[in-house]
Amino acid sequence: MKKVLFGLVLGMMLGAGSSVWAAGESVLQAVKAAVSLHMNGIAAALPAGYEILNYDGHVYVPLRYMAEQIGAAVSYDERSRTVSVLSNQAGPLLHDPDYPGIYVGGLQVSQTNGSSVVTGLVLLDDARSTLAREKMPYAFRGDLVFYDGQNEVIGRAGISRRFQEDAEGGPYRVQRFETPVEGGANLSAYADVVLVGGFFMHQGSDSDAGALGPPIPDVIADGVKLPVAVGTYCWFGCAERSLLGVTQELPVQAVAPGSAIRTSFTGNNRPTHLLLYRLHADGTMAEIQLMNGSFAAPEREGVYFYAVRAVWDGKDTFGGDASYGFVVKVEANPVIDTQ
Repeated sequence: MKKVLFGLVLGMMLGAGSSVWAAGESVLQAVKAAVSLHMNGIAAALPAGYEILNYDGHVYVPLRYMAEQIGAAVSYDERSRTVSVLSNQAGPLLHDPDYPGIYVGGLQVSQTNGSSVVTGLVLLDDARSTLAREKMPYAFRGDLVFYDGQNEVIGRAGISRRFQEDAEGGPYRVQRFETPVEGGANLSAYADVVLVGGFFMHQGSDSDAGALGPPIPDVIADGVKLPVAVGTYCWFGCAERSLLGVTQELPVQAVAPGSAIRTSFTGNNRPTHLLLYRLHADGTMAEIQLMNGSFAAPEREGVYFYAVRAVWDGKDTFGGDASYGFVVKVEANPVIDTQ
C-alpha cells in the first residue's frame, strides 16, 4: 500500500507528463497521480490549480486543501519558508467571516484569584485576506465573546497582536496571546465562544506606551499623498504627544490655492466621527467643515498646519480616538513632488 503524505507544493512546472517542483535547494521530479480523493466517503473534486502528485511511490495531496477540509487553517510565510497549521484539535477554530484571513484557536481558560485569563493562537492567512501584503506589518484587534448555556453573554476578552517580521527572520504569521477577561468575569462554565474581529494595517506604534498605533488616514492634495503625523491617541493603550510639535517636523508639500484636500481611512478603519481643524502658532484651533471628507486649501499663499480628529465609538467597530497633523504650503505655481 502506498503511503499517503500531506505535501505542500511550493512551485510547479508542468512538463511532458511530469511535474518538477523546487523547495529550497532540492529539485524533485514527480508525476501526476491518477487517483481519486474521497472525504468521509464522498468523492472530492480538487479546486483549479491543485494536483495530486506521485513521488517515489508516495502520494502527495495539497496541504491547504486537506487542512481546510478537516477544519484547520493554513498560513505560509515566504520569508522563513514556514508552513503553519492551526487545527481544532485543542478546541474550536474561530473565524469571523467579515474578516477573512484571521483565525483564532487553541483556546485555554485558566482561573487566577477568581478571574479568568484566556490564552491561544492567532493565525494570519495571507491567501485568504484581501488586506494582507507581504513584508508589511499589520495589527489585529478582536474580541472573544463567551456565552453560557442560555446563550447569555458572560464575558469578553480582547485580543491585540501585531504581525511583523522579527529580527531572526522567523515565522510571524502565527502569534500567541494571553489576555484577561474584561471585568474579571469567571468563565469556568462557559458553553460557547465566538470571535468578533477587526483587521487593520499598522503603520506605527508608540514603544514607550507599549501600544499599537491607531490607523493612519490618507491625506491627498493635487493627487499627492501628504505625510501625516500621529498626535495623542487611545488605541490599544494611550499615548500623549504635542500635535503641533510633531506636525512642525513634517516635510512641507506645496499645493495650489483652492486645491481640494481629501482625508480618508481605508477598509474597516473608517471612524464614526471625523473632524478637521486649522492649527495656529499660539496653540489655538479653528474648525473647518468637511464635505465628504474634503476641504479647499486657502487662496492666500503661506504655510498652513492642520489637525484631524478621529473617533471610533465602538458600536460598529472598535472604540478609540486619535489626533493627526499635516502641513501644506499654498503657492501660486507649486512644484508638485510626486515621489
